[in-house]
Amino acid sequence: MRQTRKMAWNVIQKRIHEVHRVSIAKSDYSDLILTGVVHATLKEGNVVVTEFVARIVFQGDTKTNPKASLYQVSIESLNFHNL
Repeated sequence: MRQTRKMAWNVIQKRIHEVHRVSIAKSDYSDLILTGVVHATLKEGNVVVTEFVARIVFQGDTKTNPKASLYQVSIESLNFHNL
């Protein structure tokens, strides 16, 4: 996974995440699911747009000082090995 992530930045110049929906898994907002699209600008100039799902888990008091303890992202339809 780490190697794939490093390889992705060999071809990506920048990316912009557009969040469309945020769902809460716990009433204290410490566990969130985000869905949306990511716009990835490749170093060659092409722009790839694909859906993503992200999960963010916060530790501590989420009202005064939230700190992320877990961040997971899934971008199923973008295959960096073929770029």
